[in-house]
Amino acid sequence: MESNVATCYICLGEETQDEKFMTESPCDCKGSINIHWPCFTEHVKTKTKCGICKNNYEYKIEREDDTEYLCKEITHRQTYYPCGTQKEKGSFINGIKDGLWKGYYKSGTVYYEGPYVKGLRNGYWRFYYESGNLRAEGLYINWTNVGHWKTYYESGSIKSEGSYINGKKARDWKEYIDVLTGKKRQREEIGEDEEEPTSKRPKVDD
Repeated sequence: MESNVATCYICLGEETQDEKFMTESPCDCKGSINIHWPCFTEHVKTKTKCGICKNNYEYKIEREDDTEYLCKEITHRQTYYPCGTQKEKGSFINGIKDGLWKGYYKSGTVYYEGPYVKGLRNGYWRFYYESGNLRAEGLYINWTNVGHWKTYYESGSIKSEGSYINGKKARDWKEYIDVLTGKKRQREEIGEDEEEPTSKRPKVDD
């Protein structure tokens, strides 16, 4: 009797908390092929073609600041935590972040999402708690907070809201009590210095 448990094409092991399957096939094989991220990292260092479809792997391994990531024709990048869960993904133009990017917690839930233009955050961004609930949202122009921003308690109620002018909070900011706990927010600059999984915020002149 055949087992229905999915196994890694390379090591034949099952998916575990520490060894997740890749979320996207590295070749033309679709659907039934599962590969652990750590297995593929080692495999692609010596193999350039898939043993099943015989096509070249679409991704290669590169290293940046001691982090290994998959790079596809320098137009799309996926970064993974050592356990194999996805850390960040997005598109490149001429080797610079440009287009929609998403970052993830190790649990796999979305950490943040928003557009880059020529390597800088430009456009509407959203940040999330690991539970999946919205944490903050607002507009960036050249990685500077502008316009109206909102932050939220994990319960979903509004924590604070107000305007940014050239990256600085205006005087119209309001703070709210969490409707579930009855407690007021702790001071924090959500979005202003939000940690990013694979790259540091560049210096931007005011």
